[in-house]
Amino acid sequence: MEKELEDRKLAELMNSIRHYSTLRFAMLTVYFAVTGGLLVKFFDCDFSVRYPELHGLFQIAGSMVTVAFFIFEVALDDNLRKLWGSVKKLAGEGDVLLSHRQLWKGCLVPMATYGIFVGVLIFWLFTSRNYYPCQAAAHKAVQSETVISKECRK
Repeated sequence: MEKELEDRKLAELMNSIRHYSTLRFAMLTVYFAVTGGLLVKFFDCDFSVRYPELHGLFQIAGSMVTVAFFIFEVALDDNLRKLWGSVKKLAGEGDVLLSHRQLWKGCLVPMATYGIFVGVLIFWLFTSRNYYPCQAAAHKAVQSETVISKECRK
């Protein structure tokens, strides 16, 4: 009876690990889609010329999205570590389920994932603030408006 209970606990732990591992990739996909959409509009000269006042909102929105998904990733990583710790307690140190787990991968993989978020956050906070992707197009638009308004006055 106790062996059956342990097996069910272990199966449930493995289901949870699979769930959170799948959720991690789903979250990254959504994050990249949202960030990609923001970047497309950030670098869209027509949009920037038409709505220059909205350009600063990309920095705010991009930073907020990045911080939110980074928090989700940290929480998810913590859940996975605790679940694997529970598997280790239940199955034992030398169990086949744990034989592939290497300490350096447990440190390196989260650092690489966190690096993605930190890099994108640096872009939104520093690069986007000092970078206007369509300065030449905006300058031409202002000049053409000036020429048009001068012609209208004649």
